[in-house]
Amino acid sequence: EDVEGFPTSDCPEALPDLSRHSSMVAAVLRARPELYQRLRPLATTAGVSLGRCIKPGIDNKGHPMIKTVGLIAGDAECYELFRDLFEEVLRKMHSLAPDAPLPQVCPRSELEDCERVRKEAFRLGPLVARSVLSVTLQARRNLAVGRWPSAMDKAERRNVEELLVNALGTLQDEASGEYFPLMGSPSFPSKPAGMSASDARRLEEVSFLMRAPDAALVLASGSGRNWPDGRGVFASPSNRFAAWVNEEDHLCLWSRRDDSDFASALGLLLEADKALEQALKDAGHPYAWSDHHGFLTSDPSLLGTAMRARVKARLPLLCGQDGWKRMCSRL
Repeated sequence: EDVEGFPTSDCPEALPDLSRHSSMVAAVLRARPELYQRLRPLATTAGVSLGRCIKPGIDNKGHPMIKTVGLIAGDAECYELFRDLFEEVLRKMHSLAPDAPLPQVCPRSELEDCERVRKEAFRLGPLVARSVLSVTLQARRNLAVGRWPSAMDKAERRNVEELLVNALGTLQDEASGEYFPLMGSPSFPSKPAGMSASDARRLEEVSFLMRAPDAALVLASGSGRNWPDGRGVFASPSNRFAAWVNEEDHLCLWSRRDDSDFASALGLLLEADKALEQALKDAGHPYAWSDHHGFLTSDPSLLGTAMRARVKARLPLLCGQDGWKRMCSRL
């Protein structure tokens, strides 16, 4: 069930008082209340309503110094049906004028040429590389057809789990691995009780374990319904590649290394992503992609490549440098 608060099915006629709300979607709806009135009766073909999309920003007032998006997509069609609202929020995210065009999307061809990307990937110099402890890359993907985790019911989630695990099972070399359903999930026949405690500890040690959501904003999005059923982690024996199934998006791919080899980490991620996309396309389930927005994600702030990179470094003398405070203030 959804958490109490704003309804996810039929939106009330009157927009709730958002005068004390700080999310970006609340700011857009305050400025343009006609959007709410025009969009509130609509729902996508799969049944995702406006209420489902704006519930996180309505239920949570947030903090004026921490601007959250407050908007979530329940399927790919949301970006078209509720386009006027999503694009207004995107402009606010990028500090653009109301009539300004959105940033250009990276062409698919540039992402699909894995070998070229690997060769041209950012490489650290030897002096800096010695300070780098680890490199972690992430890519989020959803299927083009059907509802996404924030809006899925239990049966849909289990069907998607089966589909994705079959596709993940086709990965080879360094990306090959084993699927571990979350502890307590009875959805995977070969592991009806979910992963073992020892498997959970191993995944936790390398930061690959998917944790139950507890933040009010995430719970309001619907991503935690029926937890932990239909969710799990696919991981390679080397702990360099992993995939989360049915977390906030259908897929969250991870590539990590305990060194400074950013190019190899990126190459592994892109090659696994390309192989997965082909396997899913062959099964009749392509990725959700838009020439306008790029890879479509539940969280609009991740549109585009839907990728993130994190480098952990040891810089013991940095805080003693002149201008350290100014440097921190610019981050």
